Amino acid sequence: MAGVQATPYSGAPGAQVAVRIRGAASLSGNAQPLYVVDEVPVFQHTMELDSNPLLSIPTQDIESVQVLKGAYETALYGSQAVNGVIRITTRRGQAGKPRLSYEGYGGVQRTRYRYDLLNAQEFATLANEVTQRYGQPARFSPAQVAAFGQGTDWQAELLRTAAVQQHHLGLQGGTARTRYYAGADYLGQNGVLLNSRLQRYALRAAINQRVGQHLHLDATASLSQTNERRPSPATMQIGLLAPPTQSPTDPPGSPLEFAPIRVAQENYQTPTQRRLLAQTGLRYEFSNGLTLGLRGGLERATLRSSSFRQAAGSYQGGLANDLTATHRRGCSHHRYVTPAVSATSGTWWRPGWNTSIRRAPQPRKFVHMCSSSHSFRAIPATAPAVRLLSIN
Repeated sequence: MAGVQATPYSGAPGAQVAVRIRGAASLSGNAQPLYVVDEVPVFQHTMELDSNPLLSIPTQDIESVQVLKGAYETALYGSQAVNGVIRITTRRGQAGKPRLSYEGYGGVQRTRYRYDLLNAQEFATLANEVTQRYGQPARFSPAQVAAFGQGTDWQAELLRTAAVQQHHLGLQGGTARTRYYAGADYLGQNGVLLNSRLQRYALRAAINQRVGQHLHLDATASLSQTNERRPSPATMQIGLLAPPTQSPTDPPGSPLEFAPIRVAQENYQTPTQRRLLAQTGLRYEFSNGLTLGLRGGLERATLRSSSFRQAAGSYQGGLANDLTATHRRGCSHHRYVTPAVSATSGTWWRPGWNTSIRRAPQPRKFVHMCSSSHSFRAIPATAPAVRLLSIN
């Protein structure tokens, strides 16, 4: 899309994406755009271990996406929209007989480029030249240099061809007054780095109901869970610096020496995130063309992650610590629309850690109310007690 730049933070499955709409508008702080799903701002709070929040909405459940940036969006959503707005409209049911649909795909992925590094003979020859330059005996004998051959390609040991698959099942139907939609989705993706993977499960339901000639009701709810396994960020660095003369089956030379494959298999994190999005709204159309709308939304995200490390020296291997974090956000939106004017003003509050903000209704035509709360808990594996910090 013209004017939109999306850059993943990394190549890991489910990595967050830095989105810039016509360049960054903020020199400091958050430069991400505001995400609005079915007229309610969402995804405004993330942690380092969070996966991409857009994973919670399967592409098959999206009806349309609009990218907006300008004075109107800033006036509509406040300062949060200074970096632009990505407005997502989710799919609703269509009147007619029940229709069951299935979509799926599978594929493989691999790294496109790799570093051109020394093989074992080239490394041993260069290492001997360095030691001799400093008046020290050669590190490898001529027989050893000749026997090394190509040695170990650590990039080939750590990087792999990874499979990805997605399956989506949808059901929709209804009458002229009642329409419904339900969907279930599964995404499985192995990372190109050894011992990395992602699994995402998503459920979504939507219903639209017309009551009489003037009242329209709608409600949507979606629940997703993402399970990840992330090797240590230092895994690839250790692999690139490991000598090609070392074999994957060689025991470590010292208690503190880290073998690349062992680092990938024994040093990792297991973030598990659950995200709930629920919205409900009503719209009443008066006979004179005036429309009254009310919409509310709830967002709840819970993240739990366990960290594991390998045994080294005096450090014991296994579970290192647990982390649990919860984010809750609620919003309501009142809107009056006349035949000549269809605008909304007010403020969508942006949550922060350990904050709770509420805005009472004002005697105006347009009112927004939001509240948020967060709790954080870190549990070291060897800690005798638990520290809990929570403000609601």
